[in-house]
Amino acid sequence: MKERKVTDPAHENYENDLDEVVSNFDEKGVYLGEPDRNAIKIFDLDRDKINVKSFKIPNLINQIAYRFFRKSKAERSFLYAKRLSSLGIGTPEPLAFYEYTTAILFKKSFYISQQVDADLTYRELTNDFN
Repeated sequence: MKERKVTDPAHENYENDLDEVVSNFDEKGVYLGEPDRNAIKIFDLDRDKINVKSFKIPNLINQIAYRFFRKSKAERSFLYAKRLSSLGIGTPEPLAFYEYTTAILFKKSFYISQQVDADLTYRELTNDFN
């Protein structure tokens, strides 16, 4: 399986640590909430905490689409976070994303960002209005 990884230039010094986190995603880390189709885990990285989101393997049609025609959810998460930050909109700092593919199929992907402890979550905010 081929790996593609993109690390934010400001965090290239963590590249080996991020490789290890992704390699050990299933065995290490603490789940943030209950895992469903995608899983988010918190890992310690030096004195910081990071979030790693593991996206499920898409259905066959989307495996082909993500392999050849569309950016993966992990890549889009990374790019959108960078864009929001550039506009001054508070968002967890993007560190990296990883993608795993075969010759014709897209398989697994991960998005990594800094952990931010917020006073309010999106779920809490939207549930207050229901």
